[in-house]
Amino acid sequence: MQTDWSVQPQNVAPFQPETLSNSGSAELDKYELDRIKGPNGCALTVVGIIGSIVALMVWGDSHRDFPQTNPGAFAVAPGLVALLLIVFALVTKAIKVSDARSAKADRQRKAIEASNLAGQRDAENRVKRAEEEARNLTKELKDLHSKAISVRSEAEDWLDQTSTTLRTADREFNDNAFGPFWDAVQQAAGHLAAFNESCKTEKRLAETYYGKLKGRTHSFPDFPVTGETLPDPSSVVQEMRRVVRMGQTNFQFANIWEHRGTRQVLMSGFHTLSEALSNMGSAIDRSIADLDRSIGSVAHDQLTEQRKSRRAIEDHVEQSRSDMDDVKSKLKKLL
Repeated sequence: MQTDWSVQPQNVAPFQPETLSNSGSAELDKYELDRIKGPNGCALTVVGIIGSIVALMVWGDSHRDFPQTNPGAFAVAPGLVALLLIVFALVTKAIKVSDARSAKADRQRKAIEASNLAGQRDAENRVKRAEEEARNLTKELKDLHSKAISVRSEAEDWLDQTSTTLRTADREFNDNAFGPFWDAVQQAAGHLAAFNESCKTEKRLAETYYGKLKGRTHSFPDFPVTGETLPDPSSVVQEMRRVVRMGQTNFQFANIWEHRGTRQVLMSGFHTLSEALSNMGSAIDRSIADLDRSIGSVAHDQLTEQRKSRRAIEDHVEQSRSDMDDVKSKLKKLL
C-alpha cells in the first residue's frame, strides 16, 4: 500500500522588509526642532546692536576724534558685529540640527533593522509551524486511513463470528437444548450489533478524514471504505431471521423465548433482545446508507471546491497574460 501521501503546508505570506533611507538624515518635527537650544535671529540682532553700541561707546570715549575723521563707523560697526553674531549662531544651530537629524536617522535605521530581523524570524517561525502542522496532519490522515481499513477487517470478523454462532444455534436446536439455543442467538445478535457499530465508526472516520483534507493541497486518496467495500451482511441477517423464526415457531423453544425476549441487553441502540432481533437488519442498512451518504456529500463538496480552485487558477493565468501583453505594448512604445 502506498504510504508516501502528504499534505502540503499552508501558504505563508512572505516577509516584506522595510527599506532603509540612504540619505543618512531624517526630518525633524517642530517639537524636536524646539528642543535644539540656540538663540534665534531677532534675539541675536538685539544683542548684537546693544553689544556694538556699548563697545563703540567705550571705544569712542578713548578716541574722541574718530567720529570727526570717520563718522560712518558708528553706523557700520554695530551692523557688522550683529551680522557676525547672527551668522555664528545660525551656523552653530545648523550644525546641531544636522547632528540631530543624523542621530534620528541612525535611530530609525537601527529600529528598522531590528524590526526587519524580528519580522524575518517571525516569518521563518510561521513557515516552520506550517510545515510542522502539515507533518502532523499527514500522520493523522495516514492513521485514519489505516484505522478505516482495520475497522473494515474487524467488520468482516464480526460477520464471520455471527455465521459461526448461528451454526452453533442450529446444532443446539437439533439437540433440543432450549437455553443454549437462545444463548447462541443472543451472542449472534451481539456480533451483528458490533458489525453495525463498525459501520458507524467508518462514517465518523470518513467525516473526520475529509474534514481534515478540506481546503488543503494533498496527495491522499479517497477514503478507503464505502458501503460497497464493506462486507455484505444481508445473507447473515437473513440467516439470523431464519434461525430466530425456527425457534419462535417451536412451542418448547418459544416458551423460553417469552422470558428471553424482554430481557435487557447491552447492545448499542437496543434495549431488549427482541428489539435487537427485530430491528438489527434495518439498523445495519441505515448505518451503511449513512456512510455512503456522508462520503457522497463530501465528495460532491470537494469536487465543487476543486472546480472553484481550477477556475481561480485559470483566471489568474489569464490576468497574468493580459498584464504581460500590457507590459510588452508599453515597451514597444518606449522603443
